[in-house]
Amino acid sequence: MVHFKVLSISDQRMTKDMLKFYYAVKYRIPRLLLTVAAVLLLIFAFRLLSLDSTISGLVAAWAGVMLLVYPRLLYRRPYKQMKGLSQRVKYEFGDDSFCDIHSGEKSEYLYSQLAAVYELPLYIYLVSEDYEIAALRKEDIDELSAFTAFLKEKAGKKYKVRKRNFLL
Repeated sequence: MVHFKVLSISDQRMTKDMLKFYYAVKYRIPRLLLTVAAVLLLIFAFRLLSLDSTISGLVAAWAGVMLLVYPRLLYRRPYKQMKGLSQRVKYEFGDDSFCDIHSGEKSEYLYSQLAAVYELPLYIYLVSEDYEIAALRKEDIDELSAFTAFLKEKAGKKYKVRKRNFLL
């Protein structure tokens, strides 16, 4: 039995936000480790610069900045490939699973296979254990409060509400 139906039409903004979210979730631990390495490298660079080792200090500082910036820009290449594409996805939420229907194909996902459900200010992201993401724009959802209550019941402790895009 289908409880909710949502038609989501992705635009450029939604695609960019979803890709940023995807890379932030999928590479959370490596990104954290790279951030720690970058901070250590920057401390080392400032130490080298204070010892009048200008070239070595600048190289270490450059490497530290790159380790901070590059992981946050991973979404750009796939975004450029998807730029201008609009996708219509119909989601149907039932008792034990939900499915997405796009381009004539139907994929079904069990709620038990969800790694997390994130409710952000503009979107609700359903993240599967293998990092497939269903992105729902809140404005596309009729009866939003009933829908979020339904998802909270299905996801349990995996449902997370964030007031801002904490990962981006």
